[in-house]
Amino acid sequence: MFMLAFLATMVSHAQPVPKRVLMLGNSYTQFNDLQVRVAEALESTVPGLAGMDSARRSSGGLRLPDHVERAEGADERWVEALTGDPGRWHWIVLQDQSQVPGFPESEPYWIESANAVPVLDGYAVEQEAMTVLFMTWGRRDGDTHNPAMFPDFETMNALLDSGYRSYAERPFVEGRTIYIAPVGRAFGGVYDRLERAGITPEDVDTDFHRLYEGDGSHPSQLGSAMAAGVFVRTFTGWTPHWTTPPPGVDEGELVWLAEAAESAVVPFEDLPYPWAHALADWSPPVDIDEIDGARTISGVETCPTLHIESAVSETRWHLGAAHEGVAGCGRLWVSDGGALTAEVLSLAEEAGARGELVVVGGSVASVSTVLGHDAAVGEVQVRGGEADLGVVQAARGRIRVTGGSVLLSGGSSGGALEMTGGSLTVSSAADGVALAEASTLAGELVVEGLGEAEVDVLSAPSLTLDADLTVTVPEGWTWTLVDIDDGQAVRLTPSSDEGGGSSSDGDGDGDGDGDGDGDGDGDGDTSDDPDIAIGADGAAKSTEPDKAGCECAAVSSASSVGALGGVLGLLLWVRRRRD
Repeated sequence: MFMLAFLATMVSHAQPVPKRVLMLGNSYTQFNDLQVRVAEALESTVPGLAGMDSARRSSGGLRLPDHVERAEGADERWVEALTGDPGRWHWIVLQDQSQVPGFPESEPYWIESANAVPVLDGYAVEQEAMTVLFMTWGRRDGDTHNPAMFPDFETMNALLDSGYRSYAERPFVEGRTIYIAPVGRAFGGVYDRLERAGITPEDVDTDFHRLYEGDGSHPSQLGSAMAAGVFVRTFTGWTPHWTTPPPGVDEGELVWLAEAAESAVVPFEDLPYPWAHALADWSPPVDIDEIDGARTISGVETCPTLHIESAVSETRWHLGAAHEGVAGCGRLWVSDGGALTAEVLSLAEEAGARGELVVVGGSVASVSTVLGHDAAVGEVQVRGGEADLGVVQAARGRIRVTGGSVLLSGGSSGGALEMTGGSLTVSSAADGVALAEASTLAGELVVEGLGEAEVDVLSAPSLTLDADLTVTVPEGWTWTLVDIDDGQAVRLTPSSDEGGGSSSDGDGDGDGDGDGDGDGDGDGDTSDDPDIAIGADGAAKSTEPDKAGCECAAVSSASSVGALGGVLGLLLWVRRRRD
């Protein structure tokens, strides 16, 4: 009997312990079982996190000092969770009451919460877990209980952001990092996106409005799904991916939810993340299948992101690899001062892997770039700086351009191009660039290195050209968007007309005019988050709780472009005759 028990113990110790997250909060955490949504999103996104588990200790209106009080003996569920055997939790998440972090730092409620942070972080240290603060969001229409302090969403969101960053400066021991999941920034990103498109975010049925329940405070199922995506990105560095939509979320919304989470969690700025490293600090794990001559960047449970902020040269970079049968993720992040050169940039060439190159400044120069495997995703994001990708071969991947400049060599093929700003130059354009997926262009397209014959310089199953796209072609050439057998193409044609020349207006005619609860966790409390109001005398008091871009159509055929050009040409001719 003793031997059987001994063997059973040995087997249990040999099995890997699944990663687990414990969330301490109030109704913002309780709504829509956020801890379940986080565990599901982690499992769906990260191949190395199968068997994820989660738990929650929460009650309506709890503040951080309330969690300290319960952990110190007031509630056995908190005591068990925070003082049991270490190693059960990988992340411990702390969520404060929804107004307090935005209060002035001299206000007693704020001071009490700030003082509770190192105490709760100390429990996390004993549990061998990372502490992550849950940065919540401003209320949709501001806070009616504190209208002078929180008159609107943007003001309240900014003050909460500042408060949580101050909380994070109070670890249990000097040198320890407290991380932040910036969910409020994701809410703010959705708000800003709508404003840029000329839409009032608070209007009914906008993406921003739908992030909230009817009280304009608590998260809807959509809002909790986006929050879960932010936690995935914060914990692991992977961009969230859902194999099945979370409850209450349509499949068509998963893309923008993932992008909102990705845009909120930005490394190497004002917040630290456990997966963001300086290049000099990176040591590749021993379970990577190395590619000869390549410097491999990849991880299983996290997506290591290495900062390039000086001149670095390698023959070959390999981002995202196989780890003894488990797919990994790897990312290079090039910022101002960085100069990355390589003969080959290889992004996710192995099944299930993910590889990313993100350029926010500096420069990248590669002879060739390989994006993806049939069952892997390779992605280049250019937000600033310059990226010469050479000849791109993409089995499955995309190039996303929101700023900066990108250069592709003729003969590139595959993948998708998603361009909402910046500039794209196609060099050696006589060979053209053949994209394999529907693509969009905005900003500026520059064509260089043409031969003597007509050429489809850019083709795809469909091309959506923004109305303000600027196209610059060599002297003596004109361009049109045409239908081809397998999609659409930007076609350049030599012009013999004396009035011909470069087109820089986006209309293709060469004239330059620019026209053309029930969670089963035993909490038993689903009450809302009681509000706190600060009176004119500065005293805080509890109150009763509340009840719980422009999308532009593609020019679909050469005939429509030609007709537009003909009309504009006639108008221009009449104007010239009048002059």
